[in-house]
Amino acid sequence: MRELRRVVLEQPLPLAAARARSADGPNMLRLIDAALGLFLQAGLPDEAAARTAITMIEFVAGSATIQRSPLGRTARGTAGSEDFDQLLGAWPPDRLPALRTAGAAYLAAAVEDVFTHGVALFLDGVTSQIPRGD
Repeated sequence: MRELRRVVLEQPLPLAAARARSADGPNMLRLIDAALGLFLQAGLPDEAAARTAITMIEFVAGSATIQRSPLGRTARGTAGSEDFDQLLGAWPPDRLPALRTAGAAYLAAAVEDVFTHGVALFLDGVTSQIPRGD
């Protein structure tokens, strides 16, 4: 997943242009085959392996899209977070309680940490779907 993300982020084309290209080119077919193979080898049934591979690819592509956005997350947190206190202060004190509690942590979360956490959650979910022989 990290390698896929690295490759997507290094593409010279804007992501919208890359998406317009055929999804069945040789590189994409190799990626899909590798992902399907890993999930099949892990013991997922065909349909679950297919859905999991699609979800993994979309998670990574979405992460890269957000990171490339001018308002995306950076190595030091969310871009444009300097005005957060002012923006939050414009709301009544009883509104947005979760942001008032954990907003600083939300803003400070670095892009690599968020991606690593997302990968861990994803893989934990995949693991929970593997049929267990009793």
